Amino acid sequence: MSASVIVNGREADFPSANDAFVRLDLRAAWALSERFELYGRVENATDTDYQDVSGFGEPGAAALAGLRVRL
Repeated sequence: MSASVIVNGREADFPSANDAFVRLDLRAAWALSERFELYGRVENATDTDYQDVSGFGEPGAAALAGLRVRL
């Protein structure tokens, strides 16, 4: 399991400044056996509404999961 927190202060941009934001991402993986691993992640877990570049919004919360097989 792991988490990352991205803290970004207010930034001057054209035509207007971008507000400060905090974004939380979570990741986890579980070994089911030597060959199989279940993994997942949640990006922007708090569904923060923010812009890195003025006028271009970023995606909201997203959950992804999968099964990894080692051959």
